[in-house]
Amino acid sequence: MTHNYTPELLIKYVYGETDIADRFELEDALENNAPLRAQYLDIHNSYRNLPKVAFSPKKSTLDNILNYSNTKSLEANF
Repeated sequence: MTHNYTPELLIKYVYGETDIADRFELEDALENNAPLRAQYLDIHNSYRNLPKVAFSPKKSTLDNILNYSNTKSLEANF
């Protein structure tokens, strides 16, 4: 049976978002299918070269969220 492995599936695999059945099937295919392995390596290398960024909200944003949360929880008690 021939499978059509899409770039989207390979991207999900790179990000660890495939279910276990897809992961095992894809890992087997990567061992036995040189063109698929080449495509995976291209995607994986691109992923590794992406800048690693972390976003964090300003303190004032967090304070606003917490204040809103406290206000709503107090209103629920009355």
